[in-house]
Amino acid sequence: MIIQNKNVPAHFLFDSLFNSPRKKSVRPIAPNRVAYNIVKNENGFTLEFAIPGFSKEDFTISMEEDKLLIKLNDVEKSDRKYTRKEFDFSTFEKKFNIPSSIDTEKISASYEKGILSIVLKHAEKITKNIDIH
Repeated sequence: MIIQNKNVPAHFLFDSLFNSPRKKSVRPIAPNRVAYNIVKNENGFTLEFAIPGFSKEDFTISMEEDKLLIKLNDVEKSDRKYTRKEFDFSTFEKKFNIPSSIDTEKISASYEKGILSIVLKHAEKITKNIDIH
């Protein structure tokens, strides 16, 4: 039988139910940190972001000089009352420096099954002979 102490937050009670008494979650959690992968391949790079629960219209991807900006647009807030909240992407924004070897005109993106993928392709190398006059 569990006796609830009114001075103890509810998430501590859940921790005591589901976690070992010796293992308590004490590390701070970054609520708007998005996990991402950078995959290098022969054609360039692919950035993969794990951001479930949105639609492609919720994102803005843009280039500002040599920086790629990925931003989650303001999404309607929920009326839910949380006893513990470990993730919230409502303020997500990430910038990446893009190397000059990337063709910024060929950047493409897709959003499927909660994964935002951005493909960065290397610029084609142009070989040109120069005439001597």
